[in-house]
Amino acid sequence: MHVLGTAGHVDHGKSTLVKALTGIDPDRLPEEKERGLTIELGFAWFETEAGPLGVVDVPGHEKFVRTMVSGAGGIDIVLLVVAADDGWMPQTQEHLDVLRLLDVHAGIVVITKCSLAEPTWIGLVEDDIRAKTRGTFLEGAPVVRTDALSGKGLDELKSSIARVQRDTTEREDRGRGRLAIDRVFTMAGQGTVVTGTLRDGSFAREQKLQLFPPNLTVRIRSLQTHKHELEHASPGSRVAVNLAGVEKDQVGRGMWLYVDSPCQLPHFVGVELTMVPVIPLTIKHGTALLVIHGTTEVEARLHLPTTSPLAAGARAVAQLELRDPMAGRFGDRFIVRLPTPPVTVAGGRLLEPSPHRYGKRHAARWKGLAELAGGDYATAIQFHLAHEPSVSAEQLFPFFPESAARFETLLAEGAKSVLWEGKGNRLMRAGWLAGLRSDIVTKVKAYHKAHPSQDGPASADLLAELPEELHASFVRELEADGVRAVGPNLCHQSHRAGLTESQSRLADEWRKLFEAAPYSGPTRTELLASTPEARATLEFLLKSGEFTELKEGVLLTTASFDRAVKLILETLQQGGELTVAALRDALGASRKFALPILDRCDRLGYTKRVGDARVLGPRAAELLQERQA
Repeated sequence: MHVLGTAGHVDHGKSTLVKALTGIDPDRLPEEKERGLTIELGFAWFETEAGPLGVVDVPGHEKFVRTMVSGAGGIDIVLLVVAADDGWMPQTQEHLDVLRLLDVHAGIVVITKCSLAEPTWIGLVEDDIRAKTRGTFLEGAPVVRTDALSGKGLDELKSSIARVQRDTTEREDRGRGRLAIDRVFTMAGQGTVVTGTLRDGSFAREQKLQLFPPNLTVRIRSLQTHKHELEHASPGSRVAVNLAGVEKDQVGRGMWLYVDSPCQLPHFVGVELTMVPVIPLTIKHGTALLVIHGTTEVEARLHLPTTSPLAAGARAVAQLELRDPMAGRFGDRFIVRLPTPPVTVAGGRLLEPSPHRYGKRHAARWKGLAELAGGDYATAIQFHLAHEPSVSAEQLFPFFPESAARFETLLAEGAKSVLWEGKGNRLMRAGWLAGLRSDIVTKVKAYHKAHPSQDGPASADLLAELPEELHASFVRELEADGVRAVGPNLCHQSHRAGLTESQSRLADEWRKLFEAAPYSGPTRTELLASTPEARATLEFLLKSGEFTELKEGVLLTTASFDRAVKLILETLQQGGELTVAALRDALGASRKFALPILDRCDRLGYTKRVGDARVLGPRAAELLQERQA
């Protein structure tokens, strides 16, 4: 189904024309009827030889251009209305600019009120119209002269509408339906009802939707198109959706209904802007703007790659700093207006949900954004991967403008063409994984050379750039390069941890020192202060099990610790309990050593503290049996 929309200057007869075509008065508000002025969007429908048409009638007054833009976003065919007595007027031009910027492709020019002007004058008006529409989508479009009150030209207009209707492609069903809400009301016994033009997919009765904002889950109680109940509504339909799970005061024009989760745009969004031919003010970096996307109006601030202002008629990439919540997809079109004076200055396309604001130092990002303006979503993925080595498919899909099936096809085709690499649910920059593997092997070997006493560098440090869910499989792949995991470290298969010649001499000195004074030797802090070689030497002796470190950095040879444990267990078997002072005297050690030894035995379960003494712990019997065996 197609949607037909009106456009044109105030008081040029748009609503009267709609009523003459459809038999429905689109002006529903008492104020509109009293003043003879369209204020809100009006809706109607009728059927031509080519099939049914929904109709959106927009206000023409300059005060209500924002309302006009919100209605124009959902139309397929436009009737650009020009009154015969007035001719082309300021809002005629602004409405045409809006339609061009929203990428409307089909339309008809309707000259209304022809009974109020002479044929010669109407001919001049038509010539002016053709001149004004040259170079636009309305160049060569039918121009139909009408008088709605007498019915003159209406049959010709209906025939022209049917011809354009047949030639206009219907909106595609991408399986990702969404609807920009343009009206909210309640119906007795039914509750909240919203209307809008359905795009990108279908809606079905009893289907659950996401209301954005405020991210509420709602349910479709019933659907209508042109007062006909439906089980399913197709893309392009003007639909009324009766919602369950939300009250009227929770919904407003400017909100959206999404079949799947909406892609809420971050604070900054990269865009392509197309400026209108005439701009009343200089549009420069930092300008405050009003962005209209669908029926959503968002305040924003403009950020440009240079200090040069935007010229009339130019195309440029920019960032918009959004002040309010907004959702969208790649390529979505929007209109940009100035808050003061309230005029349309540009249209745009969404290109990239930006992670942060781009400044002068982000030249590569600005260049990539310019390339993205002329590309498709494959270009968008490459843009991401140019700055982040990997990205999840789940992160990319919400901003993708088409179906999940097409997204999967895009990913597969990109991997086949080596635009990127796929691994699990991640996309990687082409060649990045191979480069990472080579880099890690080089770093592991270099680490072994610099630290021969250690197993290798920490795997968490070397794999920091790689998503955590890929660590295990990537380490398995590294085995083909001779690198394996040893505990939390990565080690090359050719490496055997050992001490250098100078470290071996230092270790021998310590062995003699601890053999002479097994329970009164230096602590970790004291050893590390002795020589630069001390740290690597000590770590090797601890890891090899030759030395044991207790609380407060107390060090013993493991043999000395085992002798102390044996003494403790034998003493407890004979006497039943042991104090710190008794162990101190038995070992010929200070309390500084006796207490950490007992603390370690407590934690191992060999002893158990009772008051100020120790008794046999739960694992003492197990250890005694091992010793007897």
